[in-house]
Amino acid sequence: MAFRYDENSNWSEFRKLPNHREVDFHWAVVDGTSFEHWRAMSEVGRVTLRALQEAQRSGASYLLLLHGCPMDDGEMQTTARSVIRGLMRSKAATPYIVRNQCIHTTAASWRPFAS
Repeated sequence: MAFRYDENSNWSEFRKLPNHREVDFHWAVVDGTSFEHWRAMSEVGRVTLRALQEAQRSGASYLLLLHGCPMDDGEMQTTARSVIRGLMRSKAATPYIVRNQCIHTTAASWRPFAS
């Protein structure tokens, strides 16, 4: 399926992609201490990698990762978005994605899967 996305598009259009899976990371916003924040960000990384593995195993064509917008929280500047983007650039994600076909937006990322 040919899919076009530009800056004027609504990220929710990704939901029209065939055979996709979706993971919502809005739960990762933590109101509290730095320790709670870092624990949540660590869990974001683990959940993202497991979602990539499971989506590939189940034959999904795409994985939509809803991570929210970047924000400035002072000392807690690591966000779900930055954790997900870092993981997607890492060698750990390589077996599961077609990197040159990935799209990043402010609110979401989608990943076509390697065969």
